[in-house]
Amino acid sequence: MKLRTMKKRYNNLKEITMRLNKEIGVIHTALGKSAEKNIHLAREQAKLYKENQQLSRAYMNAIDDNAELKKEINIVLTENKELKEKLKEITANKLMRLVAKFKRF
Repeated sequence: MKLRTMKKRYNNLKEITMRLNKEIGVIHTALGKSAEKNIHLAREQAKLYKENQQLSRAYMNAIDDNAELKKEINIVLTENKELKEKLKEITANKLMRLVAKFKRF
């Protein structure tokens, strides 16, 4: 092979190598940016997961509170029924006493 031909091939290979290195640099930069985005998205996902856990706990606490309130309401309703029964008895007794008083006269 002639020296001139070898120089041309060398220069062509050198040019191809430079272009490939440039392309590799562009790809490397793109991968770096992609990795940064992935890190940012992973952090956001972790924040959302934490918020979701807090909301889940709050929801479960609300369900427990609701169950306790239902129990208390049932207790109050039961007491209310009992008081109504007692009031009916007292009212009936008073009416019977009044009727008994009027019968005396």
